[in-house]
Amino acid sequence: MEDETLRRRNRPPGNTGGMVRPRVVRFRTKKKLASLSGKTLAGAIAVIPVTERNARQLESWVEHVRRTGVHGVQLVWDGSDPAPERVLLYVFRVLELARATLSEAPIVLAATDEPVSTLLGLIRAKRKT
Repeated sequence: MEDETLRRRNRPPGNTGGMVRPRVVRFRTKKKLASLSGKTLAGAIAVIPVTERNARQLESWVEHVRRTGVHGVQLVWDGSDPAPERVLLYVFRVLELARATLSEAPIVLAATDEPVSTLLGLIRAKRKT
């Protein structure tokens, strides 16, 4: 048992531990989101870059993709571009939405558009319940 625990802890970040990694669907505009069907989004990870232009719509976009059955949502922002004073309020609103709706698909914030191990772990844990 102890060996298995150590193996899990030392697993490389991209390794999903035997879990089939969900599809990744990326979009940054309302037009692209509108072109995606519910079937395309269902069971996928939605990756949404935070831009100054889309920041105000992030909350409604995240709510929309969660209703379609995505397994998780990853917002992509490095914390500096766009400038925090332009987008921070909107990013925090989405993260508060995640905190308030734990029964729905998890939402994370990351600096990369590749699904992070934290999100994959949250998805795996949610599937077990």
